Amino acid sequence: MIDLADSLTLNVRGDTLICVPASLEQVTTYVLLEQEDWFEDEIRFLRRWLRPGMHAVDVGASFGVYATAISKAVGPGGRVWAFEPTPDTANFLQRTSELNHLDQIIVVRKALADRAGDVSLIMNASSEINAIELDGASGRDCVTVPCTTLDRAAAEHGWSRVDFVKLDVEGAELEVVLGGREFLAASTPLVMFEIKTDVVDLRVLEPLAAMGYEFYRLLPGMLVLAPFDSQQPVDGFQINLFACKPERAAELAASGLLVNHGEAAAGKAAPEAWGAYARNTPYSRSLAKLWRSNASFFAKADVKSYFAGLAAFAESCRPGHGAAAKLRLVTRAFERVAESLESSNALARKISYARLAFELGARDAAVNALDEVARRLAEMEPPLPNEPFLAPSSRYEKIAAGDSPHEWLKCAVLDQFEKLRAFSSLFTGTSALDALAPIADSALRLPEMERRRQLVRMRAGLQRAPEAVPLLAHRSEQNLNPDFWRGAGLRQPETVRATMFPIVSALRDLVPR
Repeated sequence: MIDLADSLTLNVRGDTLICVPASLEQVTTYVLLEQEDWFEDEIRFLRRWLRPGMHAVDVGASFGVYATAISKAVGPGGRVWAFEPTPDTANFLQRTSELNHLDQIIVVRKALADRAGDVSLIMNASSEINAIELDGASGRDCVTVPCTTLDRAAAEHGWSRVDFVKLDVEGAELEVVLGGREFLAASTPLVMFEIKTDVVDLRVLEPLAAMGYEFYRLLPGMLVLAPFDSQQPVDGFQINLFACKPERAAELAASGLLVNHGEAAAGKAAPEAWGAYARNTPYSRSLAKLWRSNASFFAKADVKSYFAGLAAFAESCRPGHGAAAKLRLVTRAFERVAESLESSNALARKISYARLAFELGARDAAVNALDEVARRLAEMEPPLPNEPFLAPSSRYEKIAAGDSPHEWLKCAVLDQFEKLRAFSSLFTGTSALDALAPIADSALRLPEMERRRQLVRMRAGLQRAPEAVPLLAHRSEQNLNPDFWRGAGLRQPETVRATMFPIVSALRDLVPR
């Protein structure tokens, strides 16, 4: 049974509640307090795609962040089989299901692998990284849990159709796939699977490909799946991939959510695209008086290239384009802006480059560019760029600079840099305090940055509990848990500090260097 005195119920994006341990030693607790959602962009894609009545399987459901989001999307007429073998974690998952009145979630307290029977589950201080012991458990803290296979589960639960399968089993994804050959060969789900724990592991691609699956990655800006090329370097922040058969891919493509392998699309920016975008976007309306409006006929080639890139991105934002055309336009925008940087490392171009890199899932490149911009802004307060630039993120795209353009730029850059440089401030430690110091008192900062600041301080023992501040005092779209920040309970920082170190060490390799 769950001791509710040791639990927190948190509001999360998608109008859901998640019950978690009241301790910052748990990754899920920390991340949901910080971001009010899971740190993976894939969860936003699933909310966009899944429809009422669909069926899904969540293997490695943990505390139920994905299972709950999926269940909300598929509704009472859908079904979600959530597999979680860790006993205490499954209790929290069950409680979350009850809190949200989600009868469509079936909690299955079993592990999945390539064999049925009892297996050893390696226990960690944070249950998110509990894993099946595959090579002998000498000297490690383990519990024995029941295990089944996808094929057996399909027969037991009568899966006649499954639309989505999530595999997050800390390195045992290959074993789950091997134990589900019959089910995966006969079915046509969209499969999302983890490829990175401490290193990139693409072994699961071979058996899935043999069953007719093709592979995709999520473009986080567009929330569209694009072909994955296993021969190209994998971005340091890439955790998950998707796989599906051609018939499922065609369905997703028809909904504007996937670009097929080999699909080409024309995409040409209308001459007025950038001007219309700049006039209609809150941040740019307040900065436009500082910018040159276009590249003149006699402008240098790099200036023309840069403005062509801006126009291509602006065109991609206009309605009426399919997924392939949007991807072609954003790719062209990225290429033209990158080309312009070869002639001039102007601040505006670097900011636009970072935004476009993120849109295309090149997060390493985005972080490196934002790091440089942040250092340049810190070294001196340069004049605002007279060239136009894309907002560093869609969040600040919606915020007008007003009478404080320098402050807006600083907040926009540091906010996006802090969000992208690691999956959470859990993994960066007190360096987040230095990164956020320049905007700590800004009226333009967003609530998440204040939550990060306080969580880091609590973890480091610099404050004992949440400190009430106006930014976090009231509920809003950007601040879903004001009761906590007004002083709701949490285990003491001393306990958190003592138990957090091995968790951070175990997850350190998730943070690209």
